[in-house]
Amino acid sequence: GPEFNELGVSAEKATAALRAFRLSCPSLLRRTDASGLTQNAEWTESCGAAKDWTDRDATNFFSRYFGTVQIGAGTAFVTGYYEPEIAASRDKRPGYDVPVYRRPADLVDIDLGVFSGDLKGKKIRGRVDGSNFVPYYDRASIERGTLAGRGLEIAWAADAAEFFFLQVQGSGRLRLPDGGIMRIGYDTQNGRDYVGIGKLLLDRGELKSGQASMQGILDYLRADPVRGAAVMNENP
Repeated sequence: GPEFNELGVSAEKATAALRAFRLSCPSLLRRTDASGLTQNAEWTESCGAAKDWTDRDATNFFSRYFGTVQIGAGTAFVTGYYEPEIAASRDKRPGYDVPVYRRPADLVDIDLGVFSGDLKGKKIRGRVDGSNFVPYYDRASIERGTLAGRGLEIAWAADAAEFFFLQVQGSGRLRLPDGGIMRIGYDTQNGRDYVGIGKLLLDRGELKSGQASMQGILDYLRADPVRGAAVMNENP
């Protein structure tokens, strides 16, 4: 491909990319690249250099440590990413009582490939209960307070249904009472299978075709909070 300096990347965007690269380095150095295109050690030099590289000189960093490759004709398909913004508070207060939890320490990931070659690439999540490894708590159990009182709350949302959609999306912004914004990102899930409640409500005839949009489902969940909570819990 062309030289990095010929790609038209502004200094501002190069700086943002360098900051993002620093955050990615710990993962790049330990993860297995399923594509086989890179090996962990290949990131060591550039990640080491990124630690102390001056942000305002980010263009030269990428010019030195990265190469460009043109794929096919060089055309690309670009997708967008939706990041919801919901009302929340850093502290529990009237009107903000839906807990937003960080990852619990007892949620364990197990790579089954280390036990058998036939299971390479397969993982499960769960928790240790005595001498047994069991599935992690499902949504209904967590909603009943299984994780409460363990200091895991990072914020409190105002609307359970809105927070449900933020969880499904994976990340979002919390609009705080003082007007500030707190950004939260996906860490993990409990290992349970995903159930799409829109399809569930359509199959039951509780929503008609055309009503299973995000807004239509929100209206359904809010119309009867008890019924809405039960439906959300069907996605474990």
